[in-house]
Amino acid sequence: MNKVCVYAIAKDEEQFVERWVESVSPADKIIVLDTGSTDNTVDKLTALGVEVTQIHYEHFRFDQARNDCLDLIPEEYNIRVSIDLDEVFGSDDWADVLRSRWDENNPRIIYSYVWAHNKGGSNGLEFYINKIHGTDPYLRWEGAVHEHLIDTRTGQRGFENYIDLTKEITVHHYPDLSRDRLFYKDLAYERIQEHPDDYQAIVLLGNEERVKGDPKEAIRWYIYVLENFQERMDTTEIAAVYYALGCSYKSEKKAVEAMVSYTNGIAINKLYRDNYYGLGVLLFENQMFDMARGVLEEALKSTKRFYFWMEDNYTWTFAVYDILGCVYNRLGDNDKALAAAAKALSFEPTNENLVKNYTTYLTS
Repeated sequence: MNKVCVYAIAKDEEQFVERWVESVSPADKIIVLDTGSTDNTVDKLTALGVEVTQIHYEHFRFDQARNDCLDLIPEEYNIRVSIDLDEVFGSDDWADVLRSRWDENNPRIIYSYVWAHNKGGSNGLEFYINKIHGTDPYLRWEGAVHEHLIDTRTGQRGFENYIDLTKEITVHHYPDLSRDRLFYKDLAYERIQEHPDDYQAIVLLGNEERVKGDPKEAIRWYIYVLENFQERMDTTEIAAVYYALGCSYKSEKKAVEAMVSYTNGIAINKLYRDNYYGLGVLLFENQMFDMARGVLEEALKSTKRFYFWMEDNYTWTFAVYDILGCVYNRLGDNDKALAAAAKALSFEPTNENLVKNYTTYLTS
């Protein structure tokens, strides 16, 4: 009989406890490793029947904590689900789906993950992840931060075969944006020191620098990746780094360098949308409206979604339509501007900027 165990690490997350426990309650067992909460996280969890173990780490690392939590799972629970307290399942039948679709000969699940949501609540950044797995003792978490599962015998991170549940299971992430992310950056440097050839870790460090408002450092790391690791990267990854580099240059008000980065990204992978969007915005801001129209229309016509962790939150919902509406308006094509604005608004009906643009075109 297939038995599901949810396991998580937590620290000072009392605001999420009730919602999380309700979401994961279809599991057969729920285990939380608390790493030093000073609020009511532990009391709330135990009151709701969750098994909680507390470990205070002198030096905290995400991989060590997750592995320690993994070790708490009794062997009889053959389906292990890693889901944090700021995450919830998109439907109530997720555990039944796992039990019915589980295959001990292929004990890894790939499913949909919504990392960020747009203002109106619609899905923003969405990609596929694989944090549901079986009992293989050689499967362990690795990485001080942005940790991932690996086969410790081979060092293999990705696997050729998964049970594909991307249509049946979705996890939504609702983070506490007020939290200081400085320790993430420190742990990212630690991860790179341990694995200097891990180009994904270096990209993630660049992202942390960009989030913390230091685009110069982000630029340095993105260029380092492009100069040293392209032979190991697929074209989607390369295009995504060019987009991140372009955005960092834009933050530094280096429009030419940003345009070059976006253009290089389009050249390396014409299906990846974000570089079209970045280039279209820059062209619009520099009043190159005809060129912006061509780039943005091509984005809508020729790109495809990869469900990849480095796709932008908004390019697959309202953003391209919104800026294209602005372009059409400047070119005097009000009918197309209104249609594009309406399409953008359909994704986020309560977005004040989108409402304003639509109303402006409607009354023009």
